[in-house]
Amino acid sequence: MVKTTRSGWTGAAMLAMLLLVAGCSVRSISNSGYHPDGRGSGNPFYQGELTEFDVLGIDLAQKVSPADIEREFSTYGRPSVKRGGALMVIQSGAMMPDEPMLRELDRYFVTTAFSGVPLRQARVGWPHHVSVATEPAGNYAMALRLAAARGGYETIYCYWGVLETMVERHATKAISWVPVIGMAIPDETQQMRIRLKIAVIDVKSGRWSIFTPASFEDQTLTASLGRESSDQGQVALLKERAYKAAVAEFVQTYAR
Repeated sequence: MVKTTRSGWTGAAMLAMLLLVAGCSVRSISNSGYHPDGRGSGNPFYQGELTEFDVLGIDLAQKVSPADIEREFSTYGRPSVKRGGALMVIQSGAMMPDEPMLRELDRYFVTTAFSGVPLRQARVGWPHHVSVATEPAGNYAMALRLAAARGGYETIYCYWGVLETMVERHATKAISWVPVIGMAIPDETQQMRIRLKIAVIDVKSGRWSIFTPASFEDQTLTASLGRESSDQGQVALLKERAYKAAVAEFVQTYAR
């Protein structure tokens, strides 16, 4: 009779946990290329993100009174967009908005793409790979609205997005003594979710509204040999689904 000790069970449990480790990561939709650590591809054109403060013109240095807040409430009106109207489209962090988003918007509006790359950047956080704009928010927002007005665009459509990834590593990942065959054995399950946030800004008045569409998820089993292709396939699939749903909600809520 074989007697199993408590320490033996503990060791086995720890080994199982190590083989089934889950790794989580977040990357911007504007830096969504594959990288083994899940943080994006290191796109040389990616220089960080715009913030709501940038595009909405929120000046933290401005003194605000209760009367100012009351006045804004009493005069607020949610932005609306005419079907067939002119729309300036900005994807935070990208020189050009993603093609599937523009394609969906073009079904209802006349669009132009505008850069979402911050004008000036400051490195923040650790390990200092995140950049944010340092241009005064009020200046940037007014310049943005002026540029839109000069082009005849009545509304600014600015969106942000993140891809959240969770990787579960299976026991088959331990098969490393057969290099070529091992690379073709599925050994990880990658679950990915996309989340978007969209700001709608009326160019004339500066009035704005923000909405967050429903998130989308996808799960796939991958092998080392095709990991990058599988990852980018998930990214493309989720962007396509999320952008289509976002535009549908935008049209239903804001178009007239």
